[in-house]
Amino acid sequence: MHRNYAKDIEFVTDLKHLKDMKKKICNVEGSFLRNLIIDGKTYWEVDDVAPQRQLTIHEDEAYILASDWRYREDLLWLKYNYELIAHQWKVRLEVQQRHDRAKR
Repeated sequence: MHRNYAKDIEFVTDLKHLKDMKKKICNVEGSFLRNLIIDGKTYWEVDDVAPQRQLTIHEDEAYILASDWRYREDLLWLKYNYELIAHQWKVRLEVQQRHDRAKR
C-alpha cells in the first residue's frame, strides 16, 4: 500500500483545519534539546541548568536489588581500570541476556 506523504505534510502545515485557533498568543522559539524562548525572553537554557538528582525510596540501601546496575561486575572492574576483565564480564552479561531473550 502506497501512502501519500505529501498530503500528510500539507495537512500538518496548513492549520486551517484547526477551528479553535483564534489568535496568536505569543512567539515561541527554541528546542527541547537547547532552550525555550517566549516573546524574546529566555525561560530555559540547557547550559544554565545543572542536573539535579532526587533521592527516591528505591535508592535507599535497604531497597537495592542484587541485580541493580551498581553491582554489575563489568562496571566495577572498569571503575578500577581493569578493562580486559571488564570486557570479559560485559561479554558474559551479553551472552546471558541473549540466552534469556531466547527463552522468552
